[in-house]
Amino acid sequence: MIHLLVTAHIGGDLAYLPSLFAVLAQSRRSLNTRPFLIDTGLAWSAESWVCAATGNRAPYIVLDAMAYHVAFADGLDAPKRDALQMQMMTRLVIEQAQITENEQVLKLKRDASLPTPVFQDQVLILNLPPKGIIQHLIVSLEAHQIVHNYSIEVPSNTLPDPTIAATVEFVVREARYYIKKQEERG
Repeated sequence: MIHLLVTAHIGGDLAYLPSLFAVLAQSRRSLNTRPFLIDTGLAWSAESWVCAATGNRAPYIVLDAMAYHVAFADGLDAPKRDALQMQMMTRLVIEQAQITENEQVLKLKRDASLPTPVFQDQVLILNLPPKGIIQHLIVSLEAHQIVHNYSIEVPSNTLPDPTIAATVEFVVREARYYIKKQEERG
């Protein structure tokens, strides 16, 4: 059995990530095993100034600091994704991924049209949970089935994790600096 904590729809809202991390950390502490953290997409937003300033890199940098294992990086084109991947532990993927636990491999895909995750041909197809929800899946690798699927809410009054808050501040400061340098160059 493996545990997956799945998020999506961050939408470039970096201020949300310290609270999300606090709930993820609390959830991880309550388990007897190490869960895999996976973001299934839409971490970026065209309306987010920090995403625009960083070429959509900002949310993925913070997800890496949050120790995500896999992020479906639909906000990055292949050259940006490849360049960023060289600096990160989080695997940035587009179509599919795989994770390994005790020499067993779980293949992952995502489908935004699904209301809930499903197994199909021994591949776990993940949905995109709404912002404010962490989807906790317990998966049997032997049986290729989801044993348990429940949602964990991220309350709006969650105290933010200070380390991730500092990471967000750094990324935002760097984005502002980059904008300033671009304006100086004309």
